[in-house]
Amino acid sequence: MSPPHLLLRLAAAAALILSLLAEEVAFRIEEETDLKATVGNVWTGLGRQPPAPEFRIIPASRFFSIDRDGHVRIESRIDREDPATCPDASETGSDCVIEFNAFNGTTRIVVKVTILDINDNSPTFKSPVKEIFIEEGDQRFSIGDNGMMTRGHYFLKEDEGTFALYRSQRDLLSLGLKGSPIIDYEQEQQYNLTLTACDGGREQRCSSQLLLVRVRDRNDNQPNVTSIWNPDVNESTPIGGLVARIYAHDRDSGENGRLSFTVTDSRAAAAFAIDPEGRVTLRKRLNARTKSEYDIPVLVSDGGVPQRQVTIKFRLRVIDVNDHEPKITVTPMPGAAGRGTRPSGLRRTAGLTRLWPSSR
Repeated sequence: MSPPHLLLRLAAAAALILSLLAEEVAFRIEEETDLKATVGNVWTGLGRQPPAPEFRIIPASRFFSIDRDGHVRIESRIDREDPATCPDASETGSDCVIEFNAFNGTTRIVVKVTILDINDNSPTFKSPVKEIFIEEGDQRFSIGDNGMMTRGHYFLKEDEGTFALYRSQRDLLSLGLKGSPIIDYEQEQQYNLTLTACDGGREQRCSSQLLLVRVRDRNDNQPNVTSIWNPDVNESTPIGGLVARIYAHDRDSGENGRLSFTVTDSRAAAAFAIDPEGRVTLRKRLNARTKSEYDIPVLVSDGGVPQRQVTIKFRLRVIDVNDHEPKITVTPMPGAAGRGTRPSGLRRTAGLTRLWPSSR
């Protein structure tokens, strides 16, 4: 290789080495800074006077430009929470640094701009409304995943003042009763609360979520028999006829409050039936001469788990009715009457029998 060619190659290699030996300058700005705002001056950052040649950014930067005097300016909106802009920062919370190369002649300057977070976002919930299901009698309930970290401040607003917020050792939020009230489904089936979350910024930002606390019924009430209609029953009452009625209710709801009735005595059950409404009807005809009173035990049960029951007993009196006609029997006297015998010579005895109970 001739000396001139060797010198040219050495010069090119030296220029390449010089270009690779880049200097570095760093700036810091807040996200959402106005467009065309000055980030800083490259030469000031390096501590020397600018040379004549203009700068070139290779490759071109989406966010920044640099003039011949070394002033770095913003060309596009910068959002630190944008994953495309700051992927590591949006996922892990680490520093967001945007880096670009500025060439001035053969000098390469690496410009690193750290994007500072500002309080430009309010706390967010997964949804504006959240349902929480609790059972009556409970004292504390988990709010569950509402899409927020528990850092920051939380406030609870409600009209009744029944609930309060609690934070566990694992920094989880839960909802509990304030003081010692009792949650009773029969008194209140739903509570409407407002959960407000505020961040810790200097210009505090807040957002709210509506909590619908729905109370589930628990089988905590037993059946209550309020009255029994059991008049005296005529023995002529037909099969299927109504002879008594039990009035009962249960303060629980759904299956917990659905009542059933059972005649527990086998002999009484053979004579009487009872339906889910407490109506007692006849299974067979009654006869006051054979049985004038019935003691009927009834088990009243709800449909809850565990089941609650109460037993009651009532008496039915069977009234005899005048349902038999008198019966006349004629008994002839001993001896036969011959032809021509006068009527006055005949004697008859008549017996009048009425089929009433012997006790009467």
